[in-house]
Amino acid sequence: EFAEIKREIQDDTLDSDEFVKMTEKLEKYKEEIQRLEERAKSSTQIESVFKKAARERTDKLLEVFNAYKREIQKINMTQNELEISIEFKGDRENFKTHMKSDFRGSGISDLKYQLLCDTFSDYVELIEDWILHDGKKIKRIISSSEYVRLDVKLKEKYPELLKNQVPNKVEIYYHKKLLRHHSIGQRASALILFILMQSDNDIILIDQPEDDLDNKIIYDEVITAITKKKQEIQFIFATHNANIPVLGDSERIFVVEYQDTTIDIAQGNIDCKSTHKQIVDIMEGGEDAFNKRQLIYTSWKNI
Repeated sequence: EFAEIKREIQDDTLDSDEFVKMTEKLEKYKEEIQRLEERAKSSTQIESVFKKAARERTDKLLEVFNAYKREIQKINMTQNELEISIEFKGDRENFKTHMKSDFRGSGISDLKYQLLCDTFSDYVELIEDWILHDGKKIKRIISSSEYVRLDVKLKEKYPELLKNQVPNKVEIYYHKKLLRHHSIGQRASALILFILMQSDNDIILIDQPEDDLDNKIIYDEVITAITKKKQEIQFIFATHNANIPVLGDSERIFVVEYQDTTIDIAQGNIDCKSTHKQIVDIMEGGEDAFNKRQLIYTSWKNI
């Protein structure tokens, strides 16, 4: 049509009134072309700004993720019982749950929500497709009517949705089995072990770690961890279980007894006869703990 107008202007038979009309029409087309060119330029700038902001956001999230990953590697290297894994933006179930809540009423099925979660790593990618590419990827997953309803939801909520992030997925394994599949006692053992292996701490204070733990776990893992780290960390335990101070070779023991309205405190060590007697008389498994200690020492001497 633009070329046709130019031909009409160049026609010698065109009268002056018609020429004025055609000139005005041509100017309008020129203005429209300029407007479209400016819009295209603006769209390119918006796309550039959006992608730059998305990259910067991802870089910041990766900084946090890598900091966690370094600490996890330290924990994994200090012992063999616990193993922790972390996956960047890996909690897809969390993302799916939030998506179903944020887009409630759009008529999208659970299967399609799953496909959206598999296609987009987070809301930033989904909104980028919606704004910059007219929902090209989204439309491959959901129907046109569902997209119309989703479009309304996105227009209402996209500023808030952009602030949301998909959490990193952290999995904890204890003896090669997911922690959540273990018993309460085994979870408690894993937690104690995790705390004891925190090398950045100068002091670790724990109240009654024997709760939910049996003596075998205390000796096999807790005492082993204490023995390994006690040269670097000051451990302080409040406990009723004799295995911890006796087999853990405690340097100082405070025996606390409540008598009527007063609290009596005595101190010593595992080689002090009076403290030895108090441990046997008061603490759970005191005599067995000393017998086991003696057996261990005898075994060492015979090596």
